[in-house]
Amino acid sequence: MGKEKVTKKIDHFEKALKTLNTVLVRFEEVTPDYKDYLFIRDSLIQRFEYCTDMFWKVLREFIIEKHGVDVLASPKAVLKEAFDVYLIDEKQYTQLLTSVNDRNLTSHAYQEDVALQIVEYVADSYQLMKIIIEKINQEINL
Repeated sequence: MGKEKVTKKIDHFEKALKTLNTVLVRFEEVTPDYKDYLFIRDSLIQRFEYCTDMFWKVLREFIIEKHGVDVLASPKAVLKEAFDVYLIDEKQYTQLLTSVNDRNLTSHAYQEDVALQIVEYVADSYQLMKIIIEKINQEINL
């Protein structure tokens, strides 16, 4: 049952990640003077938020299934464990902590400086989540 649960969470996450990529591509095509710029930017932030939430939950399920670790209640605890079991390296750990912290700021996205901070790193976060999910998929299919 455990592997099936991880696989199902990965499938849902990959679908969500595609929605993030769709708006990310669109956001990179527009300039701040574009009439729907704020709408696209806010959509990007929202999709980043739910992808980040889903991502750490996929990591948690994978770590529980693959490594038998069972007490992972927060995103930062999951990231620490992912680092400890060599699923991510130190640079990735730091970048993912930034993503989690930025995700926590999304409730303040109505503040222009916070919104600008978040959108600056979404593309990097997207790429990193994609790489790690591919690595997890490879490990599951071994």
